[in-house]
Amino acid sequence: MNMTFYEYLNSRRVKKAEELLYNTKEMSITDVAMGSGFSSMSTFNRTFKMIKRCSPSDYRKIRQQAYEPEG
Repeated sequence: MNMTFYEYLNSRRVKKAEELLYNTKEMSITDVAMGSGFSSMSTFNRTFKMIKRCSPSDYRKIRQQAYEPEG
């Protein structure tokens, strides 16, 4: 798969953001963005949505609902 360095870097950053969104419920979306290497919220939101096809907050909600034990 051919990709530019910029595309590779953003894919790694979004992967890190995915982990933080799922594993750290107490972290704000802003903290997740900064913790995954983005320095701009608008860039983080745009890039995350382009790669994952949903916003970071929607991703967190979807993942948490999918793995909540029913009871």
